Amino acid sequence: MKDSIKVELDRKQKTKENFSSRTRKLFGIAKSIHSKTENLDPTIDFPAYKATEMLKEYEIKVDQNKAEAIIFLRRQLTIQ
Repeated sequence: MKDSIKVELDRKQKTKENFSSRTRKLFGIAKSIHSKTENLDPTIDFPAYKATEMLKEYEIKVDQNKAEAIIFLRRQLTIQ
């Protein structure tokens, strides 16, 4: 068991030595970015009930805007 662990550690050390310093820096940057993004909470915490409430509000606003547009057009047509 100790021999297999030592062989594995030696293999990893040789692989690590074969990388250039530039490659190691790039892997370090990628690793740090990945760890930062992996641990982030979602930026928008939006419960479902709020989404449905907002959808209803927007539907009401759309209907109001349509009604106002129809009234405006009817007034324009009757005046001319």
